[in-house]
Amino acid sequence: EEEEEEEDDDKNDDDGKKQKHEDFDPSWQSPTRIYLRKDAHKRDFTVNGMAYELLKNLLHDYVDGYEDSRDNIVRSIGKPHVAFREDPARILRAIRVSAKRNMEPTKEVRATMRAYAPLLSELNRERRMLETRACLARGYSKIGMKMLWMSSTVDVLMPTVARFIKERGGKKRTMLEFQKTGFEHVLDERSWDEEKKEFRTIFVNDTDDISQEDKYANNSNKKRIPNGVTAGGLFKLLEHFDAYIEKDDKLTEEGVGAEFLIATLAMPIALYYSGLKTVPKYATRKRKVEIPKKKRGAKKTKMVTEVNPAWLRWTAACERVLRELIEVDELMCGSGRRGNNQIGRAYRMMTKSFMDSSYDSNQSDGSGDQDDGADDGFDDEDELSGKKYEESQALVKIVYETFGVPETEWDDG
Repeated sequence: EEEEEEEDDDKNDDDGKKQKHEDFDPSWQSPTRIYLRKDAHKRDFTVNGMAYELLKNLLHDYVDGYEDSRDNIVRSIGKPHVAFREDPARILRAIRVSAKRNMEPTKEVRATMRAYAPLLSELNRERRMLETRACLARGYSKIGMKMLWMSSTVDVLMPTVARFIKERGGKKRTMLEFQKTGFEHVLDERSWDEEKKEFRTIFVNDTDDISQEDKYANNSNKKRIPNGVTAGGLFKLLEHFDAYIEKDDKLTEEGVGAEFLIATLAMPIALYYSGLKTVPKYATRKRKVEIPKKKRGAKKTKMVTEVNPAWLRWTAACERVLRELIEVDELMCGSGRRGNNQIGRAYRMMTKSFMDSSYDSNQSDGSGDQDDGADDGFDDEDELSGKKYEESQALVKIVYETFGVPETEWDDG
């Protein structure tokens, strides 16, 4: 009887193994799926580790990417400190994936991004520019810049932009603190008492006597200099920048030109440097003036050209911030002559694109010749045409949408 029971047990085991073998699908060990499994573990993040088999309508997920995608989480495959040390560009890819899909990196990924951000300086200029453009030039620049700021990577990639954000109201770097502050204010105006000392430093010569200095102080009630653009102005500008890109599917895939991105980032900084609320529209104007003759009572009129002082301040500020992007940041441009041409086109977008026809105070049509009144010092071979011209006109639109059109057509300084 015991032998018969053992034979029955062996038979049942054989039947179970046979049934289990029949339920097993050998296609799971196919070369294609073995390749997909290995490829998934080579990816940077779990949401990028999934594969879809179109013919069989199957989703292959070997790294729990579906759950992270559902929870809007960006998680590293493996240890993030190992991945980021091997290739620091993965820090920027984490920001790009998070910004594009409106996800949030895990706490471990965020901490590792901040810790290993200095390694981004080891990347060559072209690769840094490529990865940064992927974060900012495809329609999610506002979120991308926020994450660059919170992860401290903007300090390495764009020190000029980082300094502006920090000085103009962006002292908070954690997610919670950022959501509380939000950089809501675009412009920040201080009282004249706070501005008086700075005004004297900038506009009063050391050789001027005290009477000239008092003259500016006495006229304080008539003229106030705005403190300029805040960090909120940059993020508001990027919001309009994203809205422009989102209208074109091609731009969301390929991104806008480097010059357009450079000019957009430089705009708020240049406004702050110049002390202007918005970009002036006129560089020069022509008007008639009366010139007295030697004969008593006789007068002669002459057409003279006047330069807008606000325009001179604006062009000087544009040149200053673009020089900083070249010499300090070493990111947003190519090397050599190519870099100068690129920055030169960005300069023309920031200046000549905003110039309207000359304003003639004695003519209703306001016709006349326009001149920027300044030599930019950059290579000026390629004029803005085609796509570059369209981007320059888009820049004008989004800047005036953000900071407003000048209240007066002429600024007497």
